[in-house]
Amino acid sequence: MGQKRRRETGIGAERLAGKRNGGRDLQPEVLEAFLKMLHNALWNRPIEGWKKLSPEQWKELVTLAKAHTLAGTLSDALNSLPEDCDAPSEVLDPWLVEVQRTEEAYALHSKIVGMQRRTWEERGLKALLLKGLNSAAMYSVPEHRTCGDIDWYFGSAEDWKTANEIAAGNGCKLEMDSDGDVHYTLSGVVVEHHRRWNDASSARARRVIDALPPETPEAQLIMRNVHILKHAMVGGIGLRQLCDLAMAYRHFDGQYDPASLTGKLREAGLGKWNGLLNAFLVQVIGCEYIDKDDKVPAADLEWLVRAVLDDGNFGRRRQSGGGKPQNGNFGRRRQSGGDRPQNGNFGRGRQSGGGKPQNGNFGRGRQSGGDKPQSDALVLMGSALSSGKPQSGALALMGSALSRGVIFMKYAPCEYIARIRSLVKGRMKRKIKNS
Repeated sequence: MGQKRRRETGIGAERLAGKRNGGRDLQPEVLEAFLKMLHNALWNRPIEGWKKLSPEQWKELVTLAKAHTLAGTLSDALNSLPEDCDAPSEVLDPWLVEVQRTEEAYALHSKIVGMQRRTWEERGLKALLLKGLNSAAMYSVPEHRTCGDIDWYFGSAEDWKTANEIAAGNGCKLEMDSDGDVHYTLSGVVVEHHRRWNDASSARARRVIDALPPETPEAQLIMRNVHILKHAMVGGIGLRQLCDLAMAYRHFDGQYDPASLTGKLREAGLGKWNGLLNAFLVQVIGCEYIDKDDKVPAADLEWLVRAVLDDGNFGRRRQSGGGKPQNGNFGRRRQSGGDRPQNGNFGRGRQSGGGKPQNGNFGRGRQSGGDKPQSDALVLMGSALSSGKPQSGALALMGSALSRGVIFMKYAPCEYIARIRSLVKGRMKRKIKNS
């Protein structure tokens, strides 16, 4: 791999003592532990300064991880905890059960993808697997990344139509999404056939992004970037999708020109959004394979942190009130084991994934070269968990869209916002119809 952009100390928590967080009441000790475990699982960063958690705090940590479909990834750090700091049996035992279920789900997804890939090739179809197992392969333990849908992109309208006919001929019940894609269930797993390989929603962005070969590193990074933007603007986005992008930056490091990537995003009208997103990846996720934009206002980054933490996986934590983790794919009930949070395989050795994650103060110049860890990111993340009674269904979606409109007027092209507005309307109609 190429060289990481920066090296900085980890995030401390000295200033978290005594602080609690709004109506959700997430304890700072839990948030600190969550981030330490996440950075260890993603980047193989040593867990230092660990403070023992009570059984209730362990439960709170696992609940947060499940809400963001990161329970599996987080559990990969359990072997790195100091001795006598393990989770209690009442937390660990169900976690271990999830490990088996998650690995079974991953095996099922792998089987279906292999079977379908052979089918497409035998029929001469040009098909590209989007995200999913490709993203999982970028993690140290691929089978512990939560499985979602199986997403296929077909290189031509004719191939897309043929693939639909094949699926229908095999007894699958095809349904049309609001954006013109098709989805169906195969062996309990949701499969989608996409007309486009990315979620760019403005003519300007499409003109730039669609000119890229979808298999290239630049295209793969942009695909994940605009996917996060789309869902952050509409229903919500969780931490796992941001971890996917961070892992992709590590995976493709040295295989693309960062200046060229940044230039294409600016040309597409997404330069400001990319700066905001990169600031999140650097300061919260700990990605060292990109440069943070120090020009991002602290308030804007705080808003994004609050939105992501409140949302959970595709907005379901917010809509449920922060309790049980929500499953399903954009409102469709998941029928496979892939909706379950993935967990660690406690006997596996960690693969090296780079050095220490980056941290720093939101909105301030990054501090480097010092040994004292900074705690501002944790303070901000803790305070970002908002209080208030959550709503559900169409009202929650509408309220979320309105609250996001102001910030995204600044970070996304007007055409993009118009496209997102149409998606919101379509989803609201379906939610009202199904309520």
